[in-house]
Amino acid sequence: MLIFNRGFEFAMGLLYLVIMPAVFAQNISDRQLAVDLTNPLAKIITVPFTFSYTPNINPNNTGNALAMVVQPLIPIRINPGWYVISRTVLPVIRKTNIFPASGSQFGLGDTLQNFFLAPNKKSGELLWGVGPTILIPTNTGQLLGASRWALGPGGVLIKITGPWTVEVLVNHIWSGKGGGSPHSLSFTRALSKVAYATKNAWSLKLEVDPTYDWEASLKVVPITFSLNKVLRIGKQPIGMGASIQYFIPTYSEGPKGFGAGVNITLLFPNCVGWGKKDREC
Repeated sequence: MLIFNRGFEFAMGLLYLVIMPAVFAQNISDRQLAVDLTNPLAKIITVPFTFSYTPNINPNNTGNALAMVVQPLIPIRINPGWYVISRTVLPVIRKTNIFPASGSQFGLGDTLQNFFLAPNKKSGELLWGVGPTILIPTNTGQLLGASRWALGPGGVLIKITGPWTVEVLVNHIWSGKGGGSPHSLSFTRALSKVAYATKNAWSLKLEVDPTYDWEASLKVVPITFSLNKVLRIGKQPIGMGASIQYFIPTYSEGPKGFGAGVNITLLFPNCVGWGKKDREC
């Protein structure tokens, strides 16, 4: 419970820091916000909270994982031509029997920090960003993370054509031996996504998100379909949605079959340093 309270306090503190500079939202249509929700290089602050369930872990299919993931995405304007996107992924996890008879573990997982340096492109142009991906050992249990630092390059390509968004994101992280393990870390992720935003601010998204472990010669391949809706509470826009996930069986110890998730995303269109002309809203 203490771990959960600390994680909750951290998330609320981060949320406070995000909200304060963005109290007054620009007049951006809900449909445009639905498109922005599918774009990791969008020039708005978003704070998603995702709750997910992953079943059928271990050879006996008796393990599972529950997770709450906070993923604040913050654009930082450098000059009229360039900006940096900061994307932090902080999970709070409960794992049960991920190995046979391994019992239950609850706490913080490792934090994944991404930075993308991107040019300030106009709508309809090919968007891209490159930068480092950093794995930070914030895990509070041995089975909740790697217990070591890792670093590598990352890049993203995005094309938005009307209501359609197509994205390809690739990163690789590597570390030396440590964290109580004789092996180093070497993981490659290659995400492909297509999304569509309707006129009434619904968005549909299909993504394939494989990760390959080069040290163990293993891969995890989830396919996710999600449905989201932008709505407003007063003047505050938020996104709400649900997803269905299918894990292609690739090895006996890994997740298999269907999982599910729900999410809520706080949207703050008025980013510090971004004028209406910069954002083209």
